[in-house]
Amino acid sequence: MCDVLISIEDKDSASYVDGPSASGAISVLTKGILEGKLPRQDAVMTGAVDVYGNVVPVGGLFEKAKATVKSGKTYLVTPANLVFEKLLLLQLKEKYGLHVIEVSRIDDAAKFILYGKEPEIANFSLENRNLPNVTEYNSNSGLDVFKNISLSVIELENSSINQLSDSNNESAEIKSYFKNEVSIQLYLLDKGYYFTAANEAFLNYIDVSTILQINDLNLKKKYNQINSCLSNLNKKNKTQNDFEYLIGADLREVWAKQMLQRTDIESAELVEDKYYVYNDLMYADAWCFISEQLRNATDSSGIQMNESSLKEMASTLISYAENLELKSDDSKEHLENSKILFDQEK
Repeated sequence: MCDVLISIEDKDSASYVDGPSASGAISVLTKGILEGKLPRQDAVMTGAVDVYGNVVPVGGLFEKAKATVKSGKTYLVTPANLVFEKLLLLQLKEKYGLHVIEVSRIDDAAKFILYGKEPEIANFSLENRNLPNVTEYNSNSGLDVFKNISLSVIELENSSINQLSDSNNESAEIKSYFKNEVSIQLYLLDKGYYFTAANEAFLNYIDVSTILQINDLNLKKKYNQINSCLSNLNKKNKTQNDFEYLIGADLREVWAKQMLQRTDIESAELVEDKYYVYNDLMYADAWCFISEQLRNATDSSGIQMNESSLKEMASTLISYAENLELKSDDSKEHLENSKILFDQEK
């Protein structure tokens, strides 16, 4: 083994070759130099490479794809993309004819750039799940109310899916993928797995709704919509018959408010950055929707609950959690939310 120094003499291009994102391209160029092969001139590559030869994700993918289009190139070689990244790049394919070549190994990138051989990874390929093999869950615990809530989340998700384009093979495949997810959720709902069905629908609603805004990422508008939703949540006193649902409503309300508080919509400048911020905001949007559904599912009948009776227990548990020296961000957020709810006497 030896160290290799790569010098790029074209000063006009050198400013574009920088950082971990360039390591994949530099590796391919080095291989080409050693093998006496010139790289194809119609392709651009972005992606970091690790010591094992894996091509790993990088940031700013949408902006780099736009730069590829601007430079007049036809192909962009990238790491394997997530669903939302596929949708982002699909916009550029439809508008400018950009072809995205996804690779997981640096050898595959080299084969395409140096030898013109397509990698085995199918671009824009999504594998539909089969129906899960689950036994029917019979419960007499009064969960029919939550079944209706689960169904409302699935309907919300499906409404967003119906707005997806199916104008070409790739977009039709993505729409079909999410439609298949809905069929699985309805199957789970029928089998009695109400929470699982609702949770899957919840997550898909967030992603699909974000996808729909690719060409109109109005962060301020979405932020204001969520604020309006939170302001209009009706207040209900907890009773012995509905306190579990209203506790869930309180939790999701504070999750949504905290998400808004820590989301800086002004800092996002790149399109991809705005996309991620919008996706975060959609969590708050969905939490507010669930909070509203939980509130509307109750009738406030029964003996009113005295929440102050839980104050000592809650205080003890919060103190215990504080002494655990929590490491994960999720755990820290849950603790912070607990303190907020405690201060609100919830």
